[in-house]
Amino acid sequence: MKKIWKGLVVALAVVVIALYLEHRDSSLLLSEENKTILTAPESVKAAHTVGFVEHMAESDNPRMEAFYEKDTNSVPVPPEVADNIVKIITSKDRQSDVRPACIYTPGFVMTFSRKDKNVDLFFCFECGVIIMRSSSDATAKELGLISNADTELRAIFQKLFPKDAATAKP
Repeated sequence: MKKIWKGLVVALAVVVIALYLEHRDSSLLLSEENKTILTAPESVKAAHTVGFVEHMAESDNPRMEAFYEKDTNSVPVPPEVADNIVKIITSKDRQSDVRPACIYTPGFVMTFSRKDKNVDLFFCFECGVIIMRSSSDATAKELGLISNADTELRAIFQKLFPKDAATAKP
């Protein structure tokens, strides 16, 4: 009888894990307000992070919080590019189970704005992760890994920042 219960518990655990992996979706981390801002923005801009700019200026000790501050030199993001970014970040296909062993230092941020609300998406190509922060919740949240969409996202940022070697494939 114990073997049957053990078998049932193991089978149930496998089913639960399989369902989690099948249905994990970064869009579940998005509030309805943030989904609206991302899918119907009034404007979208991309910029480097202040931490990235300081680091590229050979700063030996960039402030960690500076990687979550936007540089003032931003570029407009065309609507079709913004739509593609949203499709990528909400896709289960771009997610990976490989966890990076690094400290997140995002180099790029994309800001989606609607009315007086913003959603910032921070992209760390070194670690392969996307981090979101919204004006309604200042706590940064990891949306997941970009491992399976790394090439596509680098190409998008290379078009937005054509003279930037940071988006070149390592």
